[in-house]
Amino acid sequence: MLNDFDLTAIKSTKISNLSGGVKQRIGIALALINSPKIIILDEPLNNLDRHEREKLYFLLKEVSKNCIIIISTHLIDEIETVCDKVIFMKEGVITYFGNLKSSFDNINLFITENLIEPISQAELMQKFKLIKTREENNQLIVRHFVAFSDAPYTPNIEDAFVYYTKYNK
Repeated sequence: MLNDFDLTAIKSTKISNLSGGVKQRIGIALALINSPKIIILDEPLNNLDRHEREKLYFLLKEVSKNCIIIISTHLIDEIETVCDKVIFMKEGVITYFGNLKSSFDNINLFITENLIEPISQAELMQKFKLIKTREENNQLIVRHFVAFSDAPYTPNIEDAFVYYTKYNK
């Protein structure tokens, strides 16, 4: 585990003297040390830089061949990179459980984007079944759900997350 998590150089250092990212890696290494059959990780990539995250993604994929890994997270890239199956919950109720890719197929709304003049958050929430917005050239690009679209966008993991945690009944 020391080698897998790049901890060999600091093996004699007091944990209190280490950065948050190193402490996070130590915690995950300790959880894996006895080859458990099931491991539950809550926000496992907090405090890790991009390089450490990529390394941990690979390690978790390897570990998942012999162990069930349950990850609680709000970081969408963790889900898509590490997980094959997902559970989405809304107010403590499971709104979707199954294959990650199938979650896209079960969205019963279309996805579109519109370029609009900036408006308030309250107006956005009132006018759109909002997924996200981004600003470009002093205008808002609004990604949202609609009942019908001639040219819908292909759903992604972020769309599925918003759909199952906000709009799915």
